[in-house]
Amino acid sequence: MEVKSKSAYIISKPLQYINATNIIDDCYKDCYIIDSFSDSFSFYNHIKSKSSIWSNVLFRKNRYFALFTVIKRQKSYVKLFLDSDFGILYYIMFWFLTKRIKIYTYEEGYGSYRYINDRSSIVSEIKYFIYSKLGCENWIGGNYFTQGAYLYYPSLFKELIDVPENYQVLTFRQTFQRHMQELTDIKFLMSFNNFDFSQERVLLYLTSHKINNKINEVIKQYPKYIKIIKPHPHIDEQDNMFDVFDIKIKSCIPAEIVINELLNNGKKLLIIHENSSSLLSFTSTDIQEINIANPISNVYESLIGLIRKSYK
Repeated sequence: MEVKSKSAYIISKPLQYINATNIIDDCYKDCYIIDSFSDSFSFYNHIKSKSSIWSNVLFRKNRYFALFTVIKRQKSYVKLFLDSDFGILYYIMFWFLTKRIKIYTYEEGYGSYRYINDRSSIVSEIKYFIYSKLGCENWIGGNYFTQGAYLYYPSLFKELIDVPENYQVLTFRQTFQRHMQELTDIKFLMSFNNFDFSQERVLLYLTSHKINNKINEVIKQYPKYIKIIKPHPHIDEQDNMFDVFDIKIKSCIPAEIVINELLNNGKKLLIIHENSSSLLSFTSTDIQEINIANPISNVYESLIGLIRKSYK
């Protein structure tokens, strides 16, 4: 009897779970969920008890602990999927993996479409020099040991990144929105939509790693909007700033799910954000946006412009 090969997936937030489960892969699969977001252990318990996708679901403190487990169990695996391979420590840990294990990254928002180290300081310049001497590239997926990357916009990636000819630029099974709507594993995350939205107009604030002081002045300009805050997965949910909003969405819920559910309920959205990757999946005319990032990323603007142009 032929034994099926096995893949390892390292997932550090719910959005990555959506993307990881959208990869075409006929192997048996182990899922490593990382304790790096709010309610991560509850998420792990739900996936472990409800999902039929995985052979095993494991919980680890961080990416490096998960990768260390993969190294220990490497005889079981032929593929490794993770959201980032950037950095010297990843290079060192990958060095301990057998060459038969093929390593792939999968999309992590607009960060997957840009150069990482801006070489703006002596320290970053030194890191860049060492990393490049190891044969690594200055973008996610560009580690010496990585075979390729799974992306929703592979052609745009090739426009923005100087990719080697032998590098595998791959795409997902289906579009992000369609996969998100069909993935039964995450239906429990949609429990937030039990609110009674009496107003048609909704202001949704997607925070960055911390709340931007500009937000107070911005939301004062929209008194007739119901105001919702969706904290970043790594933010402190006890911040007093939350009190100025009508509704707080749990930080572990991907913003894409919130946006999709609000649009499905006929809401016209004003989204306040800071270079948020969440908007890359939506082209609806019912969405207005205000980007309060400082500075606004040129890569973000270029990427979202190219994506929206491709839909016309």
